[in-house]
Amino acid sequence: DGCMRYVVTGGTGFIGRRVVSRLLATRLDAEVWVLVRRQSLGRFERLAVEWGDRAKPLVGGLPELALTEQTLAELGQVDHVVHCAAIYDLTAGEAEQRAANVEGTRAVLELARRLDAVFHHVSSIAVAGDFNGEYTEDDFDVGQQLPTAYHRTKFEAELLVRSTTGLRYRIYRAAVVVGDSRTDIDTAKA
Repeated sequence: DGCMRYVVTGGTGFIGRRVVSRLLATRLDAEVWVLVRRQSLGRFERLAVEWGDRAKPLVGGLPELALTEQTLAELGQVDHVVHCAAIYDLTAGEAEQRAANVEGTRAVLELARRLDAVFHHVSSIAVAGDFNGEYTEDDFDVGQQLPTAYHRTKFEAELLVRSTTGLRYRIYRAAVVVGDSRTDIDTAKA
């Protein structure tokens, strides 16, 4: 049917909802399926007022995902999977971060492989750890120390992406993410 289909994880979050808005605004033929936990459907519905009917909820959670064959069939031909979902809270416990950041990535990678879609991974500059000096997009494991569970799990998630065979992927390393001072006053609860 000629339209570009995307699946976005973390689409109701701070980075993800901007990704969804940008895709819909710049690609007028885009259909965006937003992975959303059943208990967060209300948040999706509020955002969908702005997004319109080209944004559709894909009910599921991470890290288990648990999408049925019927759901996968409904998705049809998906071109891109954009993985924004992660725990960005440095104070969260290691087990919680590992489940979200590593096992969540593993589940979404598997989905991208099943759909034969390009995988877009939102990583973090945290993968550089304590590396002192210029750390470029070509650098990854340069012997850096990873001081917190957040640093370790974001590194392990990116390693999973890089080591998955036969996967077409792009990695984006976000650094300091800030919002609009007028519209993002209370984004933690939004």
